[in-house]
Amino acid sequence: MYHNLPEIARRNNCSISDLRDVLDSAEYRCGWLCKEAFVDGQWEEEVLLRPDQEAELVRLLSARPMLLKRLQRLEGHCEGLSETIKALQDAAEETPGGQGTDHGPH
Repeated sequence: MYHNLPEIARRNNCSISDLRDVLDSAEYRCGWLCKEAFVDGQWEEEVLLRPDQEAELVRLLSARPMLLKRLQRLEGHCEGLSETIKALQDAAEETPGGQGTDHGPH
């Protein structure tokens, strides 16, 4: 069964913005969606994803917090990475209704 972005967001307790962020980062690498689904600089909410596409989107969404933590561990070893991590954290905090950040102790 095909689902649109609002339905996928509801089923996975996340925001449409979170899904769009993942789609933006994976758009060309995965070659999932036709260009008609990308309108006025953002993904159309009504675009329908196949079950395999939805599963990959959810997998990438759940990987975001883990990737951020990995970057934080690497921060002490790489010059300039702290600015990247700060930008990622700021972007995650600005996402309305975002579920992907961990504000607990590290």
